[in-house]
Amino acid sequence: MEDPSTVDLFEVLDLCCAIELASARLYHTFASQHGAHPSLVALWRKVAREEENHAAQFNLAKVGKAAMVTGANVTVDDLRAMKAKLDDVVNKARSSVMPPRAAISLAIELEDAMDRVHTVSVLVFAQPSHKRLFEAMMAADREHAESLRRALPNYE
Repeated sequence: MEDPSTVDLFEVLDLCCAIELASARLYHTFASQHGAHPSLVALWRKVAREEENHAAQFNLAKVGKAAMVTGANVTVDDLRAMKAKLDDVVNKARSSVMPPRAAISLAIELEDAMDRVHTVSVLVFAQPSHKRLFEAMMAADREHAESLRRALPNYE
């Protein structure tokens, strides 16, 4: 892990935001591909909005960085690699329609892998109250991976 005193926190925050927005693009792509399944389209749109909310949290952390954030628990190289892989997945999804079950399975796999790229996992906060603020913001949308898991059996 990079030394927190030398890591470029703005780059970490920008990459985390970009990863969240790439996830949202993937879910919007799936929503546009699965129009024959209205409940699945609604789920894709919901999880896409939640990813956009996560991106907004990273932007908020960027605004308050000087007072709130003292370091990162992830390397810039790891984030760059994760973003590159996710960009590749998004490009592949846009070039061909993925059946609902395969798309849901992929989304679950991505959510599990990306769980460590949320604000409360990535950032070292100056005060416990700052961490609690971000935990509270995430509480409302923490369950989207579970929503995907619950939807999976409907698309055998």
